[in-house]
Amino acid sequence: METAWKYSEWHYTAPCKEPEELCGILLDRVAIQLAKTAQLHSFTNLRCFSEILASSLPIDIRTVLMKKVASTMKINSPQDLKLLLTLHLVTDVRHISLKADDLVHLDTDDCHEILQLVKDVPHFRMETLSLESITMEEGLLSSIMGRSPRLHSVRASGELCSQVLTHLQEKPRDLYALKLDNCTLSDQEIVRALVGARTDLDAVCNIICNGGDVKELQPASLQSLRYLSVESPHLSACGILVLLFSLRNLRQFQDTSWSSSIGETLLFLNQINPTTGSFSLTSMTQWRPTEETLRNLQRICPRLQRLMIECFDPSLTSLDVLSEFKELTVLNLRLVSEELIVSAVKALGKNLLELQVEFEENTYHIISMDTIKAIQEHCPHLQRLEMKHVNISSNPGDHLHSRNTIALPELKELVLSSAVIQPASLECILRGMMSLKSLVLEINQDAITDSVLNTLLKNTSVNEFRQRGC
Repeated sequence: METAWKYSEWHYTAPCKEPEELCGILLDRVAIQLAKTAQLHSFTNLRCFSEILASSLPIDIRTVLMKKVASTMKINSPQDLKLLLTLHLVTDVRHISLKADDLVHLDTDDCHEILQLVKDVPHFRMETLSLESITMEEGLLSSIMGRSPRLHSVRASGELCSQVLTHLQEKPRDLYALKLDNCTLSDQEIVRALVGARTDLDAVCNIICNGGDVKELQPASLQSLRYLSVESPHLSACGILVLLFSLRNLRQFQDTSWSSSIGETLLFLNQINPTTGSFSLTSMTQWRPTEETLRNLQRICPRLQRLMIECFDPSLTSLDVLSEFKELTVLNLRLVSEELIVSAVKALGKNLLELQVEFEENTYHIISMDTIKAIQEHCPHLQRLEMKHVNISSNPGDHLHSRNTIALPELKELVLSSAVIQPASLECILRGMMSLKSLVLEINQDAITDSVLNTLLKNTSVNEFRQRGC
């Protein structure tokens, strides 16, 4: 295709850009002005201004406004952090999310000044708190969390994680999500805060591993926890076993330091102690699974909604077993043969909403148009399709659906990343995607022809189109 594109038919059929809402434009301008004003005034004046916002604006509006202010101002110093944190607290918003470029620390005087400004506030209506690359002296964080009865989600990093766990151990609460990044917390610290202050890690682990009567153990303190992520080099297999066993309502558990996947740990736990029962986890990763491990995984995690399969055991010739995962809607297949891809989409069929197929970088693994056709035929409710590092091959006799047939009618997002495809094949894939909103094409340049763009703009309602040659 020529570098200097000339006007052709597809230019005139391109949809107009959606106009911005007046409310959004107004909030952007107010946020910019508020950020400038805040940096010029004292904390006393800042408190008065925040109180006016809290009394004059609905909580949802001022929450959006404070989010825009936070995105406008950079946190490079304790003064910046103190300013933004005070703004959020006094304005009384639902969500606080602050992230410093480099580590920023609030010393004793800074913390005392903030506590003095909010000393008359009996409680905050905050629901989520996220502080990244931020530390502070003890007392401030505990005071904020203690006066936030609606708080259900906390994210912290570094040394601040220890203060979060200390507060949870002393005052257990109905926390829904907890994310601890880049910390050095030990098994014992995490388990005592989330499971129980008197929990003996080694004793519980021995009971589990030796097949003891686990029903005699006390329920965990944070039974409400649904999402847990821990990034600590000191979290061991023993700690993970106890956490998985004790926090039975967990839907997602991410551990970035342990070499074994959570799925393999659960299978091991079930093997050494069959009385553990089922788990509530909804997201899982499996490395080189066999049909037996997948079947066992379905039995101990019946609520699984998202599954990633990476590589496969040579004995695995079919993924028909996926049909037994009744709630599975998101599937990620990495380094999986084309035969297993087809088997998987046939097994999940109408339940599948998102599919990602990925191979090693720059390999351009060959995927036939027959596989694309299988996805179209068996997954009518698919909403997102991503294929990475593939070569979508076609032969003169290949065809997908007729021009009158709507393929993937509910697909909203299509991503072809580091892919090679012929123009005719790309046009066939795009034809009939009436619900498509986002299209990302990182493909060979010669595949983007006027005919392809004409088909794209006439037959879809794309409002986000990104293209880059590979």
